[in-house]
Amino acid sequence: MNSLRIVIFFFGANWLLTGAAIHGLAQSNGEIPHYLPDARYCLQCHSEPFKSAQEFGVLERVQLTEWNAWESKDKHTTAYEQLSMDRGQRMGELLGQDVLAPETGCIQCHTSNVNETLWSEECFRDGVNIAQAKGVACQTCHGPAEHWIGLHDKPAFRDMSPADREALGFANMEDPVVRAEKCLSCHVGNAELGRVITHEMYAAGHPPLSGFEMEAFADKMPRHWRYSHEKPNNQGFKFDRTRAVLVGSVVALRTAIDLAAADGENWPELARLECYSCHHELQTPSWRQEKFEEPAFGRPRLELGCLPLVRVAVLIAEGPSGAEQFDSLISDSRALFKENMFADPLEIASLRTAIDQWSEPIERQLVEMPLDNERVSEILDQLITIAAKETHDYDTARQLAGAITVIADELSRSGSQVSGLENLLQQLQRFNERGFALASTEDKRVENKYHQQLSYRARFKPRVFSALMASLKEDLGK
Repeated sequence: MNSLRIVIFFFGANWLLTGAAIHGLAQSNGEIPHYLPDARYCLQCHSEPFKSAQEFGVLERVQLTEWNAWESKDKHTTAYEQLSMDRGQRMGELLGQDVLAPETGCIQCHTSNVNETLWSEECFRDGVNIAQAKGVACQTCHGPAEHWIGLHDKPAFRDMSPADREALGFANMEDPVVRAEKCLSCHVGNAELGRVITHEMYAAGHPPLSGFEMEAFADKMPRHWRYSHEKPNNQGFKFDRTRAVLVGSVVALRTAIDLAAADGENWPELARLECYSCHHELQTPSWRQEKFEEPAFGRPRLELGCLPLVRVAVLIAEGPSGAEQFDSLISDSRALFKENMFADPLEIASLRTAIDQWSEPIERQLVEMPLDNERVSEILDQLITIAAKETHDYDTARQLAGAITVIADELSRSGSQVSGLENLLQQLQRFNERGFALASTEDKRVENKYHQQLSYRARFKPRVFSALMASLKEDLGK
């Protein structure tokens, strides 16, 4: 920590330090970055703008109110606390484990960092870690701050490449792939980080993780950052959110298959399968009979995210040939279960390799391709069409509705003259509240909506959803 104090002093007194010097620090510093207590460092700048913030151009990049937004409204602040509340403690009893112990696997997602050796000395008081209780805080996403906390407000730091910043521990959250990987490492899972949900955890009472659409969820956090068009120095409308929706869907698919392949000898882990493969009403006719076809009829399926959304993303990025390749990969994933009820883990590992190799160029293409009103209108039309024509389960419908809401809202804010957008947004807002019971931006307690969401999940009618989408499509563009 002495090196950190020296760096802070040096940079505070030396505004003319060159980018080359920082580049050298990034390359030569072989120490692993450590996490710092957020309140001491982040709070002092990110609670309210300081007098010279405007003069130095700081407010062109950040609002300096991020801490207040996170602390007062963000549901991530209660992540660690949830483990000590009724549901967390009951889960511990049913599992026969301490939910606060690292080996149980809960705090890997419910706090910023589970590795005790990566917390700085200042995080401890009388041997007790005081930083963990803050839940999922700043450095969970932005990276351990030891080597960049004293640098990141300097002009030379802003001129560094993302790779050099990353060498200091600073995550490039403006890259939608990086941001998606950060979010999905918990909201889907990441075996390397020990963030692994199991069927036992679900049975003990953990809320379902399926149905996560990154941008729609960000609105409900609520988000504490601005996109390029919202900043004072904006360079035109770049449709950052639409891009993030598309990229996030592909990263979710990759993350899901990576997690399934990582189960290895623990396979089959039922948490990697679509819940509705087994949990469904015993009645005919049933929407499941419309949705499930051979060779997967009566067989489980891998939970791979919102596949209709992925298909639209691929179609936009690579056209019909790319969509055909995607369809082939998904068909392969279904065929794994034809001869073997729970598939062969070696075949799942092979599928993972194929999807990882396929997804990387798709993700970069989605990041780099230009988006304008015409193309985004096309994306919106394709999503509404697929939402209206196909039969979707609760989680897929919720992700489609979230994606359509985000894209339509961004299109409206861009000044697009597409008729019917306002009606679409109003109708979707009502349906999101009444059909999906989405969390409120004003309520940090996720538990308050949980039972309502379970009830809505049980009564969800795919045909009602598809009828709404068909009606909205008919009105759009008139």
